[in-house]
Amino acid sequence: MNLKIADNKRYNAERKAQTALMKRDLDRERILVEIYQESYNRLQAQIDRFYINYAGREGLTKQEAMKRADRMDVTKFNKKAYKAVKEKDFSPATNEWLRVYNLKMKVSRLELLKAELDLEIQNLTAETYEMFDKARRSEILSEFERQAGILGNSSKGVKRRLEAILDADFYGESFSNRVWGKTGLQQTLQKDVFASLNRIYTDMMGYKQERDRLAKKYGASRSSAERLIKTEIARINADTQKEMLVANEFTHFVFVAEPGACEICAPLDGKAFPVDELEKGVNMYPMHPNCRCSGYGHIELKYKKGGSTLNDFKLNEEDEI
Repeated sequence: MNLKIADNKRYNAERKAQTALMKRDLDRERILVEIYQESYNRLQAQIDRFYINYAGREGLTKQEAMKRADRMDVTKFNKKAYKAVKEKDFSPATNEWLRVYNLKMKVSRLELLKAELDLEIQNLTAETYEMFDKARRSEILSEFERQAGILGNSSKGVKRRLEAILDADFYGESFSNRVWGKTGLQQTLQKDVFASLNRIYTDMMGYKQERDRLAKKYGASRSSAERLIKTEIARINADTQKEMLVANEFTHFVFVAEPGACEICAPLDGKAFPVDELEKGVNMYPMHPNCRCSGYGHIELKYKKGGSTLNDFKLNEEDEI
């Protein structure tokens, strides 16, 4: 088969794979919207109930919020927290917090509300992380099988190799930390929700405005979650492909920009880069968050009359000089 025709087929195959991945992205986004909306509804209902129960004609006062919580309410929460620890896959830090809280009975109404909301956010994060982990494992296996089918690789030692890719850091931070860490999804949303609580000592008009603000914060958290999983899937696909290109002694990687590519990725479309010089964000996807570009391998062959099969590709500026 003519090499140029073969490369055109590979290019078109990558575009087809990109489209299929984008469809799976949409399916995940629909699930994420549902998870976040249900969580927000539960959380806002708790805050509404708190406000209605303790607010007077002039609104909610801090004095009312700081009164001691009913012992039965605290007991009810502790039972719910105990059940959550048994059923959910929380982070170790979250489990420890719930165990410690279980010992406290003399808490204010506000402290109890914060605990309730914190538990809701922990539940949301655990459910999101579970969905993400399934998606990561499904996508990396799918990409490995796709690349193996193209390159004819064996599956020897595949489980260990894929686990190493899943566990790898991305720009110095693990995926788990981006969800549960100090600057991760869970902590960021918790700070936003607790900041909202500091503004509920107001009349009903002010409270309604705060409800709208909190809804936007939840929406922003969901958008961050969508961006995180899309970028993570691109990262593990890139690591999987690069490992297999190296193992099969490919000399170059041909960049395939996604349909409607941005100004960062579009100029790279069809360019060939040496495999040993590949770097994510420079000449290897993901070039940026939400990136859906990809690529394929090429083995440079020299022509007897001079030149090589790379003549058919755009090269980076250094190679063109």
